[in-house]
Amino acid sequence: MKQIIYAIAPILVIGSVLSGCKMTDLAAMAPAKSSKARSSGPASHPTETTRALSVDHAKQVSKNKATTGSTKSGVASVTKQRPSNIDDRQLVGEVTAKEDMAPLPPVDLSRFYGGPLDKNITHYVRGIMHDLVANLHYVNDKTPIGVTSFIFLDGAYDKSNLLGNQIAESFMHEVHQFGIPVIDYKTTDYIRVTESGDFIFSRDFLDLKESQPIKYVLAGTLVKHRSGLIVNARIIGLLSKAIVASAQGFIPSAIAESLMPSVSKGEVSLVQGE
Repeated sequence: MKQIIYAIAPILVIGSVLSGCKMTDLAAMAPAKSSKARSSGPASHPTETTRALSVDHAKQVSKNKATTGSTKSGVASVTKQRPSNIDDRQLVGEVTAKEDMAPLPPVDLSRFYGGPLDKNITHYVRGIMHDLVANLHYVNDKTPIGVTSFIFLDGAYDKSNLLGNQIAESFMHEVHQFGIPVIDYKTTDYIRVTESGDFIFSRDFLDLKESQPIKYVLAGTLVKHRSGLIVNARIIGLLSKAIVASAQGFIPSAIAESLMPSVSKGEVSLVQGE
């Protein structure tokens, strides 16, 4: 070992001159290395060294598995580590590909293609009827009630449309469901038989009775809103004109516009000549 150190000394002297180091520092470094080499003892056999490294590696691997594993309900789960040859961009690509392959949720196309809707006007009228019954006074199973067409608040009070008439029809059903007697005053005293059908209803007041056993009337107004219709409903005493129940509701535009008239404005009705 001394011979090796003395052989390297001239090279170190040249390096020290070039780097500005002193020879005394080099001389101090050489004995320290030699003493360390002497104290290390005889070198181990290469096979024994490899075997010791293999045992240490096996212990380290088992230690890593013990730290990464977690026991839950008696089942040991080992956390999978990401291979070193896979970067974050590849992982992001795999996640994106899995998300693209996932099935999309079903889309309700009824609002675009005029398909069936989950709710109709009856659903919203039922909610308004519940509010009416919650603050109803004087009306019971012995006080018959009549239902009239709903009209627009800013329109003519003697004209209605399909929406106003359908709201009235829905209220007739709901009132009857609550056990309150409903008088259908558009019913005549006879059945009119014709070639196009048999009828008992009429909107001609000459075909109807002049006197009806109606004590209270359910009526209301409509107001157009940006996203639907505001419904103002109330029950009024026919003689006293006092409001005995009131409620307000809202019908979305999609529900109100789903009603379709039986005869469109562009059609022409044909009448058989004499």
